[in-house]
Amino acid sequence: MKRFAARIRRKWEKSISKGFAVFLIVAGILLGTVFTVGEFYWTKPIEKTDAVHVNATFASYQKHYRRHNLSSLTLCFSDYEPLSIDNACFTSDVLNHIENMVPGTILELYVHPNSDTILEMVCGGKVILDFNQAERRLTTKRVSFLILGIFMYTAAAFGVVKLIRKEVY
Repeated sequence: MKRFAARIRRKWEKSISKGFAVFLIVAGILLGTVFTVGEFYWTKPIEKTDAVHVNATFASYQKHYRRHNLSSLTLCFSDYEPLSIDNACFTSDVLNHIENMVPGTILELYVHPNSDTILEMVCGGKVILDFNQAERRLTTKRVSFLILGIFMYTAAAFGVVKLIRKEVY
C-alpha cells in the first residue's frame, strides 16, 4: 500500500503541459455537466401520473448498438412519433416480445416527458415493460453517471490546481 501511495505522489508531482491542463479543465467541466445535470434532467424520477400517456399503433423497431452491445431500441409507430427504450430499462423478455410483435398492434405507453423514453408498455392488457422496474433501473444509471460526472469535475479541478501551482511546462 505504501508503494502505491508513493507512486501516486510521484505522478501528482509531475508537470503536465499547459494545453493538457486547459483540456482537463474544459473537458472536465463540459462532460461533468452533461453527466450530472443533463443525465438527471433526461432521466429524472417522475411519478406515473407525470408521464405522458400514449396509445400508439406499432409499425416497426430498430436496434441500436454501441461497442457491439445493444444500447437502445427505437419503436416506430404509424400514428405517433418514434420513441425509444433505454438499455437500462428493458430485459430479454421485453426484447423477445418486441421482436415477435406484429405491426398494427395497439400499445399503451407511458413516456418520460423530458427524453421520449418509454417507461411502461402494455399490450392487450399485459404489461411488457413495468414502470416501477424501469424507474429503478434508471435510478441505477443516474447514480453511475453521477459518479462519472464527479470524476470529470475532479479532473477539471486537477487541471486548475496544476495551472495555479505553475506545475505546467
